[in-house]
Amino acid sequence: MNTNDKDLKIVPLSDDIRQIVSATGEGQLEIMRLCKDHSDPYLLDDKRPVFYDIGQDQLLCIFDFGANHFFLSPEQVYRFGISCKLGIYNIIALMVKSEWEIFFLGSLGYISNSKTKLKSNFLNKNLAEKHIPNFHPNKDRIYKTIRKLPYAKASIKIRSNINLIIEDMIKEQCFLCDNRLINEFYPEKECNESQLLRNAPEPLVKKYKKLKYLWKRRTTELEEKLLEGEKKKRINQNLEDLYYRTFGDLELDKIALSYKLKKYINVLELKEQNAELSYKYTAKKATEYLIEIENKTRELRKNYMRSLNCISGSLMGGTVGISQFEIANYKEEIKALLKKLFFLLHSDTCPVQGLSEVQKSGINELWLELMSSKDELFSYTPAMLMWSLPDYDRLLSILMRACKILGIEMEDLDVADRLGLMIKKGTSIEKIIVFLEHDIESLQLHLTNLEIIQDDYTNENKTQLYRNALEKVESHKLKFNNEILELKKQIMKLRDKIKLVFKKVLIESHNT
Repeated sequence: MNTNDKDLKIVPLSDDIRQIVSATGEGQLEIMRLCKDHSDPYLLDDKRPVFYDIGQDQLLCIFDFGANHFFLSPEQVYRFGISCKLGIYNIIALMVKSEWEIFFLGSLGYISNSKTKLKSNFLNKNLAEKHIPNFHPNKDRIYKTIRKLPYAKASIKIRSNINLIIEDMIKEQCFLCDNRLINEFYPEKECNESQLLRNAPEPLVKKYKKLKYLWKRRTTELEEKLLEGEKKKRINQNLEDLYYRTFGDLELDKIALSYKLKKYINVLELKEQNAELSYKYTAKKATEYLIEIENKTRELRKNYMRSLNCISGSLMGGTVGISQFEIANYKEEIKALLKKLFFLLHSDTCPVQGLSEVQKSGINELWLELMSSKDELFSYTPAMLMWSLPDYDRLLSILMRACKILGIEMEDLDVADRLGLMIKKGTSIEKIIVFLEHDIESLQLHLTNLEIIQDDYTNENKTQLYRNALEKVESHKLKFNNEILELKKQIMKLRDKIKLVFKKVLIESHNT
């Protein structure tokens, strides 16, 4: 792109409409044939006029920069673009400009019948640059409209790629310029990497290649980190289940005795505070203080019961009939699914903007389910096929629920290739290097965050305790039995003391 960004002039949408109509060879009067109330309107494939929802009077008002100015909607300029056979980048730019003009004049306080000088505001580059950071076009609406475009490339019609194009146009501010210049930003004849490097200085070529290598490596590391986390979570869950199958009955005995012991302690403490209290009352009151132990008991019982949900033998004779190639393919599918989930659920990369509080809450719940769920995992044994790999169906279920919350289709979730777009549009190698440096830093941050939460994510700290116990099963059982025996002794002592205390009260009351 040879155009100097600083020299770009802002062109109102109405001027784009006039210029595009003129370029098609149609006269000024022919523009009226776009409207619904013309006697011989231009029709699109749906057999409706291009502007099926506005009349000629309204269309003329797009050229009125006074009190009666009419704003075209993104859908209307989309239909106009199709009728004039514009390229997909030109149509997207028109749709973004349509939203921009409505947003921009709204920010300036323009209302219908206002005396605001519209054209001078439209053309004020400094004023536009002031408001652009707060401009967030409805990407979802643009995407759903553009995907209907019959002659656009399938790769461009992917949601993430359309989002990327919109973000790029806003960053470059090229959507504000004459629509005919869009082809200079996004040429029909796409560039490739060899063209990018052919005329670039050797030091920049070396730097680009080094950064691209690091960028790909960080991307791969992120995919591998997500996969390894899921695998470790499953392995650790299996180890936890083995622990509860081995020691669960002892854990339950111990906590039941701990509950009884704590209850007796509470009874005596209440009695010391008020000697007139009956045993029935103190026992009931003491139980109210044991909610924490009750919750822990329920958790232990749940863990013990799910630990029994285990298939002991192999499945279909172990790995017979499954090739290494098939297992490798399964891993790649899992990695692709995890990557989609990570970028869809992460607030920094979610392709849908402006989520409602309900949507945010739903997505946050799915993020927690992805990163730390235990109840969705099932016990497998090492004798079973691919026992340590994540469950594809579980991950797919999370993805489907996320798509439903966000109102998007699963086939639209391919992660956009920002580097590919920059190369295709002929971005300078200097700008591409800046992008790679920034994206590598972002990927590294994601990797660091995953490293920080890894122990919680995989339940590693608890699992280490389970691992230590399972290495010395008999000595750990002995330890449990000794603790249980000690608890029983303490309970017997407290029981005798309770009998004595309450009997003494009864005797004193009788004598009185």
